[in-house]
Amino acid sequence: MKGCLKPAVTLVGIALILGAVATLLLASQADTYLKWGVEKAVTKAAGAPAHIERFEILPMRQSVLIEGLVLDNPAGWKAEPALDVKSVLVNFDAKTLFSENPRIRSIDISGATANLRYDLARGINLDQLAKAAAKHASGEPIHALGRRFQVDACRCRDVKLCVAGGLLPGKMVSLDLAPFTLEDLAKKPVSIGEATGIFLRSVLTETLTLKGLLNPVSDKIQAEIRQWLGQNAQ
Repeated sequence: MKGCLKPAVTLVGIALILGAVATLLLASQADTYLKWGVEKAVTKAAGAPAHIERFEILPMRQSVLIEGLVLDNPAGWKAEPALDVKSVLVNFDAKTLFSENPRIRSIDISGATANLRYDLARGINLDQLAKAAAKHASGEPIHALGRRFQVDACRCRDVKLCVAGGLLPGKMVSLDLAPFTLEDLAKKPVSIGEATGIFLRSVLTETLTLKGLLNPVSDKIQAEIRQWLGQNAQ
């Protein structure tokens, strides 16, 4: 009897080890697949390349950690990041992952730098990205990576705005935005593309409260932002 049990225990041990290895491989592939999916969704929505340095699923915390999210400038602008986000922590409700609109309890965005560029002919780069995202969201298809999520709260902190362009030859103004929340995310389920547009629009909205912009840069940029926000008010 003992002679029979030993091979059985060995087989069970090998099966458990192989199962653990398979689980790790699947988790690794899931990270890679979702990283690619988020990059593709943001790129398609904003009409500019997006890159993620690190994407990690934290199952025990029911969270996803995104580090080094970079959104490039639109075509025709200087080849530099329009948005560089150090960290995005997404806390989800695992029980709703397979529902029509999975629930996200919170999104915490920290350490973001938005490079606002102004050109007399083209306007504002962030404005162009936000418009593209809003236009894309209106006709965005629903598919596996384009699902809409119910977001309870989204908090943004340590966001810096760097302003340069035609009205600031050879100069750059760097200002810190006060912590803010993305209230529009909680109004209805949103896709990744829609969330991208809402964040960009919120950065533009927060720019209206800044006191450190130099005239006439402040007047010109804020006038264009107000005009665009009025045209795209929900």
